[in-house]
Amino acid sequence: SAAACRGEAMFSLVPGVLSAFQLLRGTPDDLNLVDSYIRDAGPVEVQQQRGAYVNASKAIVVSQYEEDITWLEELQHRVNDSMLTVSVYQSKDENRPGFVKNVGNEAYKYLRYIVDNYDDLPEYVMFVQASAQDWHDPQPKLDIIQSWDWTSPSKAAESVMPGEGRGIQFLPTPQCIIEAVDGPPIEQNANRDGCVYHQPRQLSALKDAWSTVFERELGPLPPEWRTHCCAQFEVTREAIRQHPAQFYQSVLDWVDENDSTRLERMGRHISEASRRQALHDAKDRGDSGHVLEVAWALIFGRNARNMS
Repeated sequence: SAAACRGEAMFSLVPGVLSAFQLLRGTPDDLNLVDSYIRDAGPVEVQQQRGAYVNASKAIVVSQYEEDITWLEELQHRVNDSMLTVSVYQSKDENRPGFVKNVGNEAYKYLRYIVDNYDDLPEYVMFVQASAQDWHDPQPKLDIIQSWDWTSPSKAAESVMPGEGRGIQFLPTPQCIIEAVDGPPIEQNANRDGCVYHQPRQLSALKDAWSTVFERELGPLPPEWRTHCCAQFEVTREAIRQHPAQFYQSVLDWVDENDSTRLERMGRHISEASRRQALHDAKDRGDSGHVLEVAWALIFGRNARNMS
């Protein structure tokens, strides 16, 4: 667009991450690529290439399957910040930008971003799902992001419980929860510091994976930790880099293997879409997305390495 070529959009261009609403300060080849991209992919998606150098202080990573992401277009009008970039990873169409394998729900996309950009991370990274407002969002994401304090992960409490503390801040949810390995206290509706005890159905799968995938880097699985549902959060670069890139690659590999194996066990007598829905709705919630939903606080919380 003419406005894009004049550099009037709100977000800064990151080499290798291109969108119609990002500020274009590249070469003529860059502009030609974006013009072609806009025609082919529409105005609000983002092209993500591996190893993209992030020269911004803040990034939003959006996990999309086929949800409507036109709200990102409105975001540019609300947030005038040249230091903010947006990357969309999608698993619907391999012929469109940002495609990744359709496993692990948002977890695979979040980890893919970290592995792709580990050496060039911005200071703050927000990971969100693609819908403008999910059932667990008390407000539309536009409102949440517009008023968001990007320094909040650095201000968070110093470890109220193992795995909670500086480095990660969850987006608002209806209620914080305490994951309890041995189950909640006997008292019904037990709570602590305003959080409700919970024993997630995916705990068995988390225990199975912990010793082989997580324990070497994070230590033993703690008896309980505080978190929030639904896997939307902001983390600091420091929190991500407290673990080596190979750790995230190993978790990414596990996500792929775990979900691919579970899908294969269902057989080919049902459609691909039905198999994936069955994987997501399984009673044990053993798919990788659900398992990591309860583990993000343990990975990024400041005390993640020392949780005895």
